[in-house]
Order: sequence, then C-alpha cells, then structure tokens
Amino acid sequence: MYRSGSPFQELVDAQTFERIQQARLESSQLKAARQSGHKVVCHITNWSFYRKGEGKFIPENLDSTLCTHIIYSFATLEPQALELREFDPWGDIENGLYVRTVNLDKNVPVLLGLGGWTDSNGDKYTKLVSSPQNRKKFIKEGINFLRRYGFSGIHIDWNYPVCWQSDCRAGPSTDRDDFTKFVEVNLN
Repeated sequence: MYRSGSPFQELVDAQTFERIQQARLESSQLKAARQSGHKVVCHITNWSFYRKGEGKFIPENLDSTLCTHIIYSFATLEPQALELREFDPWGDIENGLYVRTVNLDKNVPVLLGLGGWTDSNGDKYTKLVSSPQNRKKFIKEGINFLRRYGFSGIHIDWNYPVCWQSDCRAGPSTDRDDFTKFVEVNLN
C-alpha cells in the first residue's frame, strides 16, 4: 500500500492513492457486507513477514473484523511423500505465524492456502490427484495437519491443472478430471 515517504511511492499514482484512501474510509461498508452474508475473504502471505519497514505485514496488522474468512498462504506439498507441510518452518512455526493468524479472531475461519505459483511447478500435484490412494492419504493426513495448527480448512491454489505455471504443454490432460476427483473425495 502507498505511504507518504515510502521508497515505493512511484508504484502508485495519485489517482490510485486517492482510491486507497477512499477504501479506508469505506471500511465500515466492508463490515456491513460481512454482517449481511456476503463473503469478504482476506488474504495474508507468509513472505510479507520478511519485508522491511512499512512494507512488513504481520497477522496482527490484519483487521479481522473486515473479514468473513482469512486465507493464510502458502503451505507446500512435499514432493516425495505428497503430504501437506509448512512452506517456511521458521516463519510459519517458529515465529508463530500460523498460530498468530488462527488466533486473530475465533469468529473468522482461517484457511491454509496450499500451492501458489512457486509450489505448482513440476508433477507433484499430478501425482497427488491421479491416484486414489494418494488422494485419500493426503486428505486424512492433511486434516491432522490443519487441526494441529487450528486451521478451519484448506484453500487449494494449484497453478494450474494441465497448465502448470501457465504452460499448457506441461501437464497431462487428465489433471482436470483428477483434480475434480480430489476435491470431491469421499473418505467413507
């Protein structure tokens, strides 16, 4: 976000800055939207913890009263075991970013984002979704992982089935159907 005196002010023109200022004034409208049944999904990234100065963003900077849901990004898919893992153990666990985000507001569900651009490279997601055994194992172990850290659910951000990192020659055409099976899985 633009801040006066920021070394990044050239990234935002005056018109955009005014729009941001107006959005701040309209935060009460977001609170009203939350109360009206609309979804207001807030997103926090683990790498924002590493920014310097005014660019640093930690869970406590997030006004959870504006959100109906929060997504914390990103966790990773471990490529050999095909298990859900923290992407950055030092930030996520040792510095408590998982716990701090989940504990912001017990009335707002926090989902753990899995994937993202960096994690979507290669065939590990294809291996996960193409095997019924791998899907079932991931889901059972993933539920334990989510519960261990207090997350309410998972947000899958595989970029993208068939078109890994936007290269539509990279993945097999079966990715889409297998991904559908993955998100529809019945553990019974």
